[in-house]
Amino acid sequence: MRLRHTISFAFALAATACAWSQEAVPAEPTAEEPPVFDERFPVWSPDGARIAFVSDRVEPGVFHLYVANADGSGLTALTSGAIAADWPEWSPDGEWIFYDQRKDGKIEIARVHYSGGEPVQVTQSEEGSDSHVSISAKGAAAFDSNREADGLRKLYTMAIDGTNVRLITLNPHSNSFPAWSPDGEWIAFRIRKSTFSPVSEIHVIKPDNTGLRQVTKLGVAATHPSWSPDGTRIVFAAVVGGNHEICVTTADGTTVDRLTETPGHEMRPTFSADGTEILFCANEGGRFGIYKMKADGTDIRRIEFVEGAHPPPAETPPETAAESPSEASAVPPTP
Repeated sequence: MRLRHTISFAFALAATACAWSQEAVPAEPTAEEPPVFDERFPVWSPDGARIAFVSDRVEPGVFHLYVANADGSGLTALTSGAIAADWPEWSPDGEWIFYDQRKDGKIEIARVHYSGGEPVQVTQSEEGSDSHVSISAKGAAAFDSNREADGLRKLYTMAIDGTNVRLITLNPHSNSFPAWSPDGEWIAFRIRKSTFSPVSEIHVIKPDNTGLRQVTKLGVAATHPSWSPDGTRIVFAAVVGGNHEICVTTADGTTVDRLTETPGHEMRPTFSADGTEILFCANEGGRFGIYKMKADGTDIRRIEFVEGAHPPPAETPPETAAESPSEASAVPPTP
């Protein structure tokens, strides 16, 4: 592991300044050891036993959904063919994986059982594309879409069967990458105020469109927020020195720490169920690989995936359950 001196610098902000710090950064994989495949957007299952992600293992540039054990064993493809997959998210009971389904130039949200089976399309947007779904512990879903007439991405909630869709952001900006808080009371997301500006900041809002509050004030592109299990921190990616780095802020935005400092891009960070580790993807050697590190940014390790048998099947066969999500997952969004 390579140690670096503590780095501290500040961004000039309209009302305050945020100090970033980094204590130690382990050595990245060498240029001779790049990831063999492009693997992106990992997310832990609720119990931490599995990882879902997308990869172009079969055809370069065409991404499909995969699931594996947390140690990289038991790798299994869940989608295939010409329809690409992106941005996976687990249901709260750990049975289903929701994801972006790219088909005929549009993006819709679909789901598939973690042990396999036929994918089921969830959203049916006549205009625009729906993406970046997040599922709360209460079973409500949030996603972003440009289905409104102005073409801007906005946040919506729905039941996870695709019904009861409600628009929840009314601001005249681009709103994307929603992430529910552990208690289901807040949604963290990114606001980009201008298509001509690279600056975006992390905000939070209640699912009834109240309580909108800006969390970060960094003056850079901040994106991909995700909450810690106790709801006190939000981990996210931010452009620093031309690269996306993993950062973490207190939920009220008073403290922001930079966790990584590498020559590549790190994206889509998520906390482990116990809050001790962070899973993310990083660009090394021209391809993204999947990594995990301790929550303080130390001990970065790349996860090597090994193909294997399907994970043990659930008690309810996916063919039956696909038509009727669990009652816990069907709770509609908070009004």
